[in-house]
Amino acid sequence: MRAPGTFLFLGRVITVAAIALFAVAAPALAWQVEIDSEYGESRNDEAFGVAFDSRGDVIAIGHEDWDDWLVVKLGGGSGTELWRTVISGKTSGTEVADGMVIDGSDDVVAVGRFGGTGHSDSGFGAIKLKGTTGEELWRYTLDGSAIDSRDSAVAAAVDAAGDVFVVGTLHNEISDRDAVVVKLSGSDGTEVWKRVFTGSAIGGWDYGFRVAVDSSGNAIAAGRVANAATNTDPLVVKLAAADGATLWRTEIARTGSEYAQALLVDAAGDVFMAGDLDDGVSGEFALVKLAGSDGAVVWEQDLCCAGDRGRVESLALTPKGNVVAGGWAERRDFSAALNVAEFDGITGSTEWRIVLPGPHGYGVAQSVAVDAGGQVLVSGRIETSEDGNTDGILVKIRPCEPDEDDEDCEDASPSYKARISWQKRFNGPATKDDDYDSLYGVDVDPDGQVVAAGVKWNRNPVYPEENQSDFFVTMRAEDGSSVGGPDPYRPGCADGIDNDGDGLVDFGGDPGCADADDMFEISTASVPLMCTGQQVLTKDRDEKARTRSLAFRSKDALLTPPVGGTVGDPRTNGAVLELRNPITGEHAYTNLVADGWSAVGNPPDGSKGYKYRSRSPEHGPCKSVKFSPGKLTARCKGLGLRFTLDEASQGAVAVRLHLADGTRICTEFGGVVTHDESSSESRRTVKFRAVKSPAPASCDEP
Repeated sequence: MRAPGTFLFLGRVITVAAIALFAVAAPALAWQVEIDSEYGESRNDEAFGVAFDSRGDVIAIGHEDWDDWLVVKLGGGSGTELWRTVISGKTSGTEVADGMVIDGSDDVVAVGRFGGTGHSDSGFGAIKLKGTTGEELWRYTLDGSAIDSRDSAVAAAVDAAGDVFVVGTLHNEISDRDAVVVKLSGSDGTEVWKRVFTGSAIGGWDYGFRVAVDSSGNAIAAGRVANAATNTDPLVVKLAAADGATLWRTEIARTGSEYAQALLVDAAGDVFMAGDLDDGVSGEFALVKLAGSDGAVVWEQDLCCAGDRGRVESLALTPKGNVVAGGWAERRDFSAALNVAEFDGITGSTEWRIVLPGPHGYGVAQSVAVDAGGQVLVSGRIETSEDGNTDGILVKIRPCEPDEDDEDCEDASPSYKARISWQKRFNGPATKDDDYDSLYGVDVDPDGQVVAAGVKWNRNPVYPEENQSDFFVTMRAEDGSSVGGPDPYRPGCADGIDNDGDGLVDFGGDPGCADADDMFEISTASVPLMCTGQQVLTKDRDEKARTRSLAFRSKDALLTPPVGGTVGDPRTNGAVLELRNPITGEHAYTNLVADGWSAVGNPPDGSKGYKYRSRSPEHGPCKSVKFSPGKLTARCKGLGLRFTLDEASQGAVAVRLHLADGTRICTEFGGVVTHDESSSESRRTVKFRAVKSPAPASCDEP
């Protein structure tokens, strides 16, 4: 679990007060909301951050076409818009809400850039909104002394009394850019104190990026300062709650261009700072722990990099006091991959690391959050084309347990001490020339439900030849699913049914249910092949759904793989594996995507069958499938099975393999049942094993 009240992500900060408790945990179906400002031809709206309030509702911030701040409250259970507040400055100019804090009363303080106020090109601003209505309660603005100054507030935090701390940058006439921290009265926005920080370089560019509050109400701020001898250096300062006096100041001086991009304060008051520590040769994916008492460096961890470049964009605390860092790091081919790692909060040692490149190399974790069980949620983007287009990505990572009985967790290397539970991609229907979808922020509630926000590129409804970006928020269940409802990635659609009434069952389509958008369809008019089963084994451990597993083998002369190059060739069109419990009626579908299939043996024409192999949770729970003449086998595991296998009497398990040419292979395991009860009361593991199963008498349409 992150430090109370802090959500960090690329360039923005979302904070929830430590005193705000989740009083109501509203059950939520998955949903998504897209907001279009309707400004005309060049509409570009984005959500830069998101957080749950104490009642489980969702606050998201961003901008409308760079002209106004946009703050929206959505019902956590349905995504219904509860209120929307659009905020403008005094004159024209870029206006963006970059960060926010939700206080103990669920009121919202948004911070960012206003359009020019007086001589300013953009102004440092903070606004407090009533949580129940979105009504403006107070507004604070601050301008630097430079003509056409470019001032901005980027992050906020709140103390136990409800007072607000804001960090950002002022553009002044002589000193140029200066880092600034202000304390404001939570009741009326009155300035309590203001502190400005600069480096030793004359006219250097100094910036404030992050702010947090410790248990005594002192402020800790981070950013960068320009120094004459060492270029730019990360800066962390601790300021007294009462008057802003500097209690300590720490700079980490190297010879390159470095800065503090992320900041956390733990329960003991110690400080974690991360970002880019550049030694003049390489920028590093680096994390530093500072003593809360005096700012001394306790340890530094550089996790970089085959290509010698990287950066931490976000941090979160785990329930046991470790630190999760998310960002990017270069690989040996110099492409940048999404990187997430967990570090021991005491020693700084690496617990685990996940590297996730996009299909065309680039990826970045822009925000991380940690649930009550220590599992990690990551939002960001990955590159999906040579043109640089990106998809938004939402990933859940499960650290391996010390006694994990899983082949993926057996290696002692940190690279194998965590596994991706699931990942979801989000891609709008904009043309490939201008399609930069991304998820900038993520949060998780006490029930494990996940909300993420960012930007989704769509076609402009008024000017179809143009693309536009829309403010985008999506809710997901704990397992990444739609909790039995329509998939929010495909509004109005659900996998495994005929959504559009064309006689075909739809899978994996976006954004709607039209045939052309479906990844795979099953003909409801296909003729099934009823085949005998050889053996099936299911396992399900009580309250540990990730250990759920199913393995089966069917042997029958009717099992004939399709000819290579035909419609049924799974290497071209994929396949779908359907799993059913005939007793309870529960069922699940898993896509066996074309990229996972290959031919068995030589020649590579499919005459000896096909095999499927995938370790990506995005492709479902089945890691391996083999379809050869007379034989079909599969192994599946985890939450993706989507129904329990631990009934007091399982009775039977049905399996169906659907190919694109209409072939439907149906097997039901329930012949000679050799085990159908708990194998050990101490472990509460239930097993079902059946062998020598006859062919089913019938096979219902999908």
